[in-house]
Amino acid sequence: MDLTKIFSGMDKGPEAIQANFETLKNTFKATYLDGADMTNVNGTNQKDVNFGWRLDFDNVSLLFINLWINDFTGNEAWKSYKNVAIPKSFLNGATKIKTIPEQETQDNGAIVNWTLDTNGQLSVATRGTAIGEHVGIGFVGMFLLFQ
Repeated sequence: MDLTKIFSGMDKGPEAIQANFETLKNTFKATYLDGADMTNVNGTNQKDVNFGWRLDFDNVSLLFINLWINDFTGNEAWKSYKNVAIPKSFLNGATKIKTIPEQETQDNGAIVNWTLDTNGQLSVATRGTAIGEHVGIGFVGMFLLFQ
């Protein structure tokens, strides 16, 4: 995407600036995912605060996910746990998913990595320390979706 078209003319007054925003608006499509559309897998999806946004460009999409899971159980180190499922249709037909950047968070003293598969399954993998039983675990991250 050539951003020169968007940022050029910013010094030419409000009409030029508005035209640049129209160019940007037509560059991608934004789709919202409500927490109520996410499926609990391990723990309780706090649906009132969880959400996602997908920004679709020509050949690629960016997916932003915000989650808080209550009553999560991850009591073994070095193990992957399924967490929340988002509708496969929300992945916009992606056959490849790349985490941007590598999603590593620290929850309850445990370092974890987050992954998303092409079926919409978001999982958390514990590193050297278990998360614990019946704890809250949070995630904010971004994924690149493409063919």
